Amino acid sequence: MKEKYVVAFEFDRREKYERYGEQIERLEKDGRFECRYLRTPASPPSHHVSAEELKGVDFYILMGHRHVDDAALEGTDLTWIGRFGAGFENVDISACTRHHVLLSNSPNALWESVAETAFTFMLALTVRLPFFTRYIQEHKFEGKGLHSTRYLKGQTLGLLASGGIAQRLA
Repeated sequence: MKEKYVVAFEFDRREKYERYGEQIERLEKDGRFECRYLRTPASPPSHHVSAEELKGVDFYILMGHRHVDDAALEGTDLTWIGRFGAGFENVDISACTRHHVLLSNSPNALWESVAETAFTFMLALTVRLPFFTRYIQEHKFEGKGLHSTRYLKGQTLGLLASGGIAQRLA
């Protein structure tokens, strides 16, 4: 067993997400872990994680959309990738298998925020917010009365799914 494990994160997001920061602080206070951040806001754009970035890393928490492929895993000591989100669209699962890297995800991690965003868009489209935003920017309030909004009262909403996000939306 190693004396200290290195946990890598894409960015330091402690200030942006309070609960995220609390969890990282727990790791940092635990003497068995060292937290490392692969990128800073000043880092050049990159769509792929490199083996150099993962050098010496034991566990990688993938929160962004960068790709992890065979080249990224080559020669690393990585043992686990935790994908924050539902899918593995940016992780080469076969490469993880070849390099003996465990891979997991957290499919319900974003259910609340996706449901809230969907509800926000539904309301915005119902009252024609995109149209009126553009109209007022272009015409101020001249002739606004010629266009009507819609109302939710008396309307029926149907959901075409019943998974975690749809359940929260309902």
